Amino acid sequence: MTTLWQMEKEKYGPRTEQVISVLSGLLNIDWFVNAGTPHYRKEAEEAIREWMASFDLKQYHYHIHWLEEGTIVPSLAKMNLAKSPLWRSLFPIPEHMKQATAVAGREGCLTRLVDEVPARLFHHCFDAAYRAFHQYGSSVVKTAVCSVMYIGGMACAWESVADLDGWGSNPFRALLRVFEYGHCPLGMGDEQLYLF
Repeated sequence: MTTLWQMEKEKYGPRTEQVISVLSGLLNIDWFVNAGTPHYRKEAEEAIREWMASFDLKQYHYHIHWLEEGTIVPSLAKMNLAKSPLWRSLFPIPEHMKQATAVAGREGCLTRLVDEVPARLFHHCFDAAYRAFHQYGSSVVKTAVCSVMYIGGMACAWESVADLDGWGSNPFRALLRVFEYGHCPLGMGDEQLYLF
């Protein structure tokens, strides 16, 4: 049997093995299994705090807000990424990655990763997102799937550039643990992080 790694050797550059390791872990997650329950919330919060510590946001006091069944739709409707200092820190990362890979002559590897990894994640998590969130409407299902695609894609992309100057340790690995604990980051706004 051909493994994922054997099929894609060097596909994403010199760190393809590390990218495939992260992607393989994502493809083995039991998506959203604890969404809406108290199980593993403490561990998920610790992972969120570890992830946030990677970004210099000490002047802000982010609160982790666990959404309940009746608050998901109204909370997401009020969410405004433009008001989030954390989002302003995250937003330029893809462009910085693109510039770093261009300098290293590896932009094709990053482009391939960006084209392929989120699509794989979409196909892998959509059914679970539908089962977990369909009762709240299609916008919540879409938000959960987009969260997986964005966070998983960023984790894989960061892994692909971690050997380049200024990148190093991948902060998105900590955020992936939220999914591993069966929960889902559904968004952010002002100084709130929304989880379910």
